Amino acid sequence: GNHGRPSSPQEEQQMQSCEDFGWRQTEGDIEIYFNVSSNTKSRDCTVLFTPTQISAYIRTNPNRTREIEFNLIKAIEADMATWTLTIEEDRKVLSIHADKMFPERWTLLEKTYVLPGQFAWGQEDDHVMISQPLTDDIRGGQIDVSFGEKNITAMYHSQTIFTFEDLENCIVPSEATWEISRNNSVDCLQMNLPKKEIGKWWDTIGNEVVNASELQQEALLQQMQAMQLGNMNDTNDTNSNDKDSNKNLL
Repeated sequence: GNHGRPSSPQEEQQMQSCEDFGWRQTEGDIEIYFNVSSNTKSRDCTVLFTPTQISAYIRTNPNRTREIEFNLIKAIEADMATWTLTIEEDRKVLSIHADKMFPERWTLLEKTYVLPGQFAWGQEDDHVMISQPLTDDIRGGQIDVSFGEKNITAMYHSQTIFTFEDLENCIVPSEATWEISRNNSVDCLQMNLPKKEIGKWWDTIGNEVVNASELQQEALLQQMQAMQLGNMNDTNDTNSNDKDSNKNLL
């Protein structure tokens, strides 16, 4: 992994990222970077800073603006933050640089995202529907949902925000769809799951539902343990808490 503690405060540390963006840090600053379309100009970009939030708006054509937002786990010096647009190899990259308000290593870039615990579900003969309300700090355009025959996982940035590990019956993953819709002024993640056995009635949605907040706490503990293990001698025994800590994150 990349969570071994660097040998000096100035040493740059590449952090775990996701498809949307990457980030790295020293003890005193952070850099966030992501690809933009090759015809993007500086005038198409607006980046706004507060001590705990960075918002980037990239106009990709006259009628569409891409938004990407970071709710930072700790504070930055917003007045000193900068951004640049550069060409790296065959890509155009928007890079954001900010000094940390308090110099220290961060284990995560962003705060933990937790969805409300309640969701609604229903079914017809041939499909099951799930509706999960979203919180205001989650942007629908940055959600990614994957489907298996008996599982669903929704990711936001690099965090799992919603997952079923064991649906009651099989679905057809290749035909499953999702969208963000607005119900009673609340954005909801709507999932449509075609049943593999048409006509089979489901009594429950699934046997095991992983609570998102517990899952995020487990992920944070796992990353903190990795940071601590980087400081230990190789002869020390690994904490037994690691034994199954990855199973919900795959």
